[in-house]
Amino acid sequence: MIRIGVIAVIFFFSCAQKNKVPETILPPDRMDKLLMDMLRAEEFFNQKQADSAFRDSLTRINLYQSVLAANKTNKEDFKRSFTYYESHPDLLKTVLDAMHSQADKKADTSIKMPKRLIKSPKNE
Repeated sequence: MIRIGVIAVIFFFSCAQKNKVPETILPPDRMDKLLMDMLRAEEFFNQKQADSAFRDSLTRINLYQSVLAANKTNKEDFKRSFTYYESHPDLLKTVLDAMHSQADKKADTSIKMPKRLIKSPKNE
């Protein structure tokens, strides 16, 4: 009887801990927003490559740095978090499902970068 009680307690705590991440890792609700912004930045960059006015002033690295800054994180935290989620497929699925849901809500044929993520060449 005690075994069943111990197993039940272990099972309960393992389920309760399922969506918890270490403090050094970005939580799923921040990670999904950050990854979505990264995807938007990539698509925006690819679209703007044809525009010579943007080609000289816009680099992929600067765009990614803007996304990280807008999401109040840095490259190291992002890489650490992404590696963590890669090694925890159940959590990664949660993040990707949230991104998919967010994309469905904002279904739009054109990709628009939020203005907060774009630095004007005049400001630099």
